[in-house]
Amino acid sequence: MGKENLAQYVEQFVLHFEVAEGRYVDTDVAARALLDWVHLVRATVAEVDPTQILEIEIAGVEMGSTRFPQLLRFLETQAQAMGEGLSEYPYLKGIAAASALTIIGAVSGSVADAILQPSEQVIRLSDEDRATLEKISQSTSVKQASRRFYKTLEQDSAITGVGAADSWDQRKPDIIIPRSEFPARSGLWDAADQVPEERKITDIWDVVLVKPALLSKPHAWTFSRDGLTFNAQMHDANFLSALKDGRVPLTLQEGVIMRVEVEYIEKQDGQIWSTDPRSRRIVKVLSPRLSP
Repeated sequence: MGKENLAQYVEQFVLHFEVAEGRYVDTDVAARALLDWVHLVRATVAEVDPTQILEIEIAGVEMGSTRFPQLLRFLETQAQAMGEGLSEYPYLKGIAAASALTIIGAVSGSVADAILQPSEQVIRLSDEDRATLEKISQSTSVKQASRRFYKTLEQDSAITGVGAADSWDQRKPDIIIPRSEFPARSGLWDAADQVPEERKITDIWDVVLVKPALLSKPHAWTFSRDGLTFNAQMHDANFLSALKDGRVPLTLQEGVIMRVEVEYIEKQDGQIWSTDPRSRRIVKVLSPRLSP
């Protein structure tokens, strides 16, 4: 299905680095921070709707700029029980994305009230909407992504703060997270949640099926993502049962596009985290959807 056949909701966004006078941001840190930022936004939005297709595009970065204008494209394929409400009030997804920087480490008050402007607070946020936003702050995957982002920023002393604005015209975000808060937000000062030598990552991937294992028990399937082939154990019990009962609504063959929730282990080697390829597990198949 092409983009022209999908409903789109687009948000403007700017990731903004505060930089010490006379200093420049290290290119390697900036590149890794942008990747970590994308992972953080995706993890945050996935807490609102795990089936959401989200594309993040960089738009018009000026030479020497510490501002990274972006477009967040929310692509809608079909209305679902939760999706209907979000499609009717798509701002909730934008609000969730905007909360990515500030929601972790909030110390008081409602998370929803803390991240919304007064004009947005009156847009009939239901109790369920507010509960969803509050849930984000407790999400393990969001916490992991947030810690990774701030840990990367800590590696460049030139970066004195970071913020996000929801308009390209806004020269500076309303809220800047100062460098003094980076250690707390990266988990450095939280002994109970200290980043271990290995960590479990949960993510939503769009993949192309290369070789299925059409068995009703966990087995390795082969997929392709961004041109790279990998294996992952299929551990979605409902999907495996549907294979046995013939409730998968299409023929699973090479080239079929699937959306899956994947878990894997990353191991630390110095400053580098690398994926253990044997640890990849498909814990839930989000698309194709199973027949009743």
